[in-house]
Amino acid sequence: MIPEDEAMESTNDFVENEGKMALEDYIHQVQGRSFETATNDIFAELARKESDLILAAELGKALLERNEELSLQNERIAEDFSRKLELLEQEKYGIRRRLDAVESELESRVNELQGDLQETKLQNAEKIESLKRLERQKQSLIVELTEQNQRLTNQLKEASKNEENLCQQLQTLRDQFNARRSNFQDHVSHLEMLREEINMITEKKQDLERRMQNMLSEREGLSSTLDETTDRIMDLENKNREQENQLIASRRELNELRIANSNLMDQLETLNRHSSPTFSNSHHNVSTILPQQSISAEMDISNSSGHGSGIDSRPGSQPFGDFGDEIECDADDQLDFEEYIKLKHEALDTCLRIRALCETLRVPRERKASAGFSSFGSSSTSNDLSSNFKVGDLMETYDELELLIHDSCAFNRRFSTPNSESCDKCGFDRKDILNLQSELHTNQETNDKLHRQVAEKLEESKRKDEQISELSHKLDLKEIELEAVKEERDTARRDVRDTHLAKDELIKRAWEVRDQAVQRKNAAEIDHAKTRIELLQANSQLLDVVQQKVELSQQLEQWQVDMQELIHEQMRKKLMKQEQAKKMSNLNGLLGVNRKNSRFLGLFKFKSSNEEPS
Repeated sequence: MIPEDEAMESTNDFVENEGKMALEDYIHQVQGRSFETATNDIFAELARKESDLILAAELGKALLERNEELSLQNERIAEDFSRKLELLEQEKYGIRRRLDAVESELESRVNELQGDLQETKLQNAEKIESLKRLERQKQSLIVELTEQNQRLTNQLKEASKNEENLCQQLQTLRDQFNARRSNFQDHVSHLEMLREEINMITEKKQDLERRMQNMLSEREGLSSTLDETTDRIMDLENKNREQENQLIASRRELNELRIANSNLMDQLETLNRHSSPTFSNSHHNVSTILPQQSISAEMDISNSSGHGSGIDSRPGSQPFGDFGDEIECDADDQLDFEEYIKLKHEALDTCLRIRALCETLRVPRERKASAGFSSFGSSSTSNDLSSNFKVGDLMETYDELELLIHDSCAFNRRFSTPNSESCDKCGFDRKDILNLQSELHTNQETNDKLHRQVAEKLEESKRKDEQISELSHKLDLKEIELEAVKEERDTARRDVRDTHLAKDELIKRAWEVRDQAVQRKNAAEIDHAKTRIELLQANSQLLDVVQQKVELSQQLEQWQVDMQELIHEQMRKKLMKQEQAKKMSNLNGLLGVNRKNSRFLGLFKFKSSNEEPS
């Protein structure tokens, strides 16, 4: 704001003290001031470049730290997978030990059953032999009546022996029954413990299910917030595109206005070069012969010209034909008068153009609303100006244009400095643009954070799923153990009930038990095959995880390359913007220090001297 205030004060002093200081001195001061601001801009650009280099170094440091964090995360993931693999191997070893124990128990049980079968076979053979002996005794009873008493005594002895054997068998059966009763109590207590463990596992499973539901709800909320942020980012990008389009349009219009201004300055220079000697010779004749007719002719010409672009500048044109017939003077005076009228009309046209240029420069943010306003001014404005055109109008428009040019120069100098607060082309506030860029950057950061949180939640949900699967496997194992304990309990109960059964029924039960044992053995082999399949699946999952780790490392490298390319692109854009700002400031300085301004003053002085006698 300080250069703009100084420019305003200097221009006011120039208007008030017009006779004291010439225009060339004022332009020399403006040139010196612009050179000083240019040196300050160079130091500011150097400081900005240093800050950009520091920012790039900080970004590289942040990327290196992020790379280290990701490498540490990869190491932790590898350690977790190795730990899980060790746990799986331990569980596999425990399952193998249990399977070996079950096989040994089955083998011992089969051996016991085979021994019992052999004992029953021996007892059956003994009974068959005793029956045969009894039959022989019955056949020899008639013959051996004398030996009946002895045989009876032998039978009594054998009966006593059998009684002793039966007593011994009964005692052994009682001992077995007591032992099995104690085992049954142990099994009942073990079953109660297993039930408690099953209840605890079911509670943990329910808790995990609740946590899974909470995680799913959180995931849905994060996805909704992610969608909202993406929508906001799209809106901001659309706004940024619209602002860029507005910048391009305003830049194009500014270039067109500069070209038109340069053309006008060239025309005025040529007119001043051709008309200055003729006006100095014929000033007295024209002012004495035509005091009133020149004003009416000028009004007719301005009304018939429209926007000032269709003026016929030939000597024999119709607007000047009637007026030339009424004048009684020589050919030289007539030619000077026509050149004076054309020069005055050119001054009117120039005034209209300068006022249109002032309007377009004064309202840079409303170019779309004033798109229909031509470079030569509207018809109503041109008519009003042509009807009320007087001495000093062109000087006033020139002063207004000069003020606007100085304001634009100060505005561009302020924008080229580091403390600029607005855009030099579209007129938007620099703070608004920076706020939009910062908001876009923050939205991108929040979007990245949400993506990372969603990925973490997905990984956590996968871990929870794995834990749930492990707990379900453990629960299945506990259920299998419970079924085995129940079977043992049922067998113990059957054994207790079968103590009073006959030997044939015992043999049948033994065969049934053997068949059931064979079935359980087959089921155990099937379970073993299933565990092998699960182990193969776990190995395949481990390979998939290793492949995912490799893909993540590749993605990390690609991200690093993309970040480096993005940093280089941003630095290149900043350098291009700085070069464009330098070019714009140089062009505005050239417009402000144009040497043709002095000829404008000469034209106005000559016009005022012509109209004062009238």
